[in-house]
Amino acid sequence: MTDQDMSHGEYQGLVTRLREQISHYEAKILALEINVRGKDAEVAKCNVFKVRAKVRCSHIERTEFNDNLTQVKVYFSAIHGTEGENADFAKATPSGACWMQLDPNVHAAKFLKPNNEYYMTFTDATPAPSPPLS
Repeated sequence: MTDQDMSHGEYQGLVTRLREQISHYEAKILALEINVRGKDAEVAKCNVFKVRAKVRCSHIERTEFNDNLTQVKVYFSAIHGTEGENADFAKATPSGACWMQLDPNVHAAKFLKPNNEYYMTFTDATPAPSPPLS
């Protein structure tokens, strides 16, 4: 089967399954590195690379104000599960919640849907210290 033989839905399904497999193997690799190198490997990996969480959109609130301004507030909770990648994520983050307030006109406000699962990736955005003046 070639890309041309697939419908858009089939293609999207394949992409989703591949992303899930990649995420599952990333979690397994991190677990192996921690087991082999100990706690320092976990800290080093987090500082150098990224931390990835899997969350479920629990609900979305849309609030309209008198001046026709609308706010969209999206709530997320840690993923739960006992099988596959969800079990790995649930073990790493057994509980957690966060929310984001979005401009209703941005793509994310339309993209995010209640009960759907999403990956959140955290990377260090702290600016590097400036070199000392000589």
